[in-house]
Amino acid sequence: MLSNAKAIKTGKFYQLSFYKRPFKYGYSLPKLPKSATSPISTIDKDTLSRMSTNRAKKQIRRLIIGNNNHYPQYKPVFLTLTFSINFQSLKQANKHFQLFIKSMNHRLGYRLRYIAVPEFQDRGAVHYHVLSFNLPFIEGKTIENIWKHGGTDICIANRIRGLFNYLTKDLYKAYSDSRYANQKRYFYSLDNHPKIIRKQEDASEIYYGMRKEELIGKSEYDIKDSRGNSTNHIVNLEYLSTFLPSS
Repeated sequence: MLSNAKAIKTGKFYQLSFYKRPFKYGYSLPKLPKSATSPISTIDKDTLSRMSTNRAKKQIRRLIIGNNNHYPQYKPVFLTLTFSINFQSLKQANKHFQLFIKSMNHRLGYRLRYIAVPEFQDRGAVHYHVLSFNLPFIEGKTIENIWKHGGTDICIANRIRGLFNYLTKDLYKAYSDSRYANQKRYFYSLDNHPKIIRKQEDASEIYYGMRKEELIGKSEYDIKDSRGNSTNHIVNLEYLSTFLPSS
């Protein structure tokens, strides 16, 4: 099937893309024989790292904007968790982080909704940046007692855009750093997940249901081949909306 439009919905956040030339969807790529070389394997590591970083940044941005207003009774909170010792095993650190989340859920009586990014400090120790969307007021000392492994810092997240930049500033290094091998570069527990809508009629229905005042961003660019020739032109629109499509 062919389509000139695509929508990605995350809560009340909509991203609409319109293509000059239609793209195919609804089919599976054929499996390559074992002896064949995948096109991806011919791309150098630096390019792969940048591609992975860009995908991760787009996904994190969708998750942040799409969940930011979903819990109106709470203000978003930014939390930093550090280890007092020079703890450098990301695999083991992630286990401690998951136990911390379980303890927080038990104390709250419901599931904490968050997005977290692990990073390595200059000394090599792991630490976590966590953006929480439904955390009520809890004293910093209480959170430190639940964390148990070192220091904590907590503050109200007044500037979501600035926090997005802060959360993703080291993602490129993460995708090229062997210490992250076989470990997630970010993880989350959220209610609103991105839903991709590729069917032309459904994406168009969303577009025509939007109001001009709900437009928060617009961009357009060309996709070019290795010779620099344009193969497609894409217009991207972003909305924060209360519109609910009938489909």
